[in-house]
Amino acid sequence: MYHDRHGPRRAFTLIELLVVIAIIAILIGLLLPAVQKVREAAARSTCSNNLKQIALAAHNYQSSYGRLPPGYYGGNPGNLNVNDTGYSSAMLTGTGTLPTLLPYIEQDSIYRQINPVMFTESNFPTGTLPGYWETDANTWNMAQVRVKTYLCPSDPDTRAKNTMAYWYYSSLTANLGADSVGFSYWTTDQNLAKSNYAPVGGGYGQNGSANSRFGPGANLRKYAAIFGNRSTTSLLSVTDGTSNTLAFGEGVATGNGNFMWHWYNVVPIPTTGGLSNDPNATNTQFRFASRHTGIVQFAVGDGSVRGLRPGVTTTGGTTAGTPASSDWWVLMRLAGMADGDVFDNSLGG
Repeated sequence: MYHDRHGPRRAFTLIELLVVIAIIAILIGLLLPAVQKVREAAARSTCSNNLKQIALAAHNYQSSYGRLPPGYYGGNPGNLNVNDTGYSSAMLTGTGTLPTLLPYIEQDSIYRQINPVMFTESNFPTGTLPGYWETDANTWNMAQVRVKTYLCPSDPDTRAKNTMAYWYYSSLTANLGADSVGFSYWTTDQNLAKSNYAPVGGGYGQNGSANSRFGPGANLRKYAAIFGNRSTTSLLSVTDGTSNTLAFGEGVATGNGNFMWHWYNVVPIPTTGGLSNDPNATNTQFRFASRHTGIVQFAVGDGSVRGLRPGVTTTGGTTAGTPASSDWWVLMRLAGMADGDVFDNSLGG
């Protein structure tokens, strides 16, 4: 015969059960922030690695061609902007830097299906002008393929209301240099694959305005960056030093939900708009921004990755007639490849 030596079992009272539930809730509340911090740290690390891979791909491109890839296959000649006398859009294919790097990030299968004429460096033979990139069926289809290396895991997988077609630097007054950047777009989502990364454009490309609206002495042409329209920059020509010059930066893609960067056609983004950690800020498509806490990450010319704090880079510097902030000037010096200004690391994150 079996005897229960422990006596009758006693159940939890309601109060005891509520106390246990409360303790579990407190523990979950304590653990969730820690889990989120670990998850963000991992996402930030992946983002940093993506930027490093992109920068190293640009170095490998130079090893193959003796120079870095162009920032953008825009109008020809490349030293002219929209509205400049002599500017021609005949060679504008709308192809950016990132498509040229596909073979160097193990995405050669995508690269081989893009029409080679989109990367043409010189004048097209008579009768073979391709038009913009979206007119070629294979190129269009490839532009819809998601490339993991071009995506930051901190950015949600959302779509924008509009689709960018191609970008350009423009001059409000002919032959005085670029003082703005614009783009053409469709008013619907065309399912193109986004990018969180873009080349650095410095002071509105390699032909920035020498008569700038950003305050006295704000000669944007001085802060020409590594990448520009049909640029042929080599690492040796980065006289400020590759470890002191920004090459690629991150953005929040959809930003305020109106537009997103696409890896096929995103151009070098100017640094004149400053940095932001607000993904919903106005005109996020025109500036480098991040969903990481407190920093925006960049790959510099030597292939390393650096985090910059937004500081007050957007104070001044974005409004006509308002002198730019000291942080804005630091960002411009970091973007310029041969400005000769003393390096300042006050934005280091």
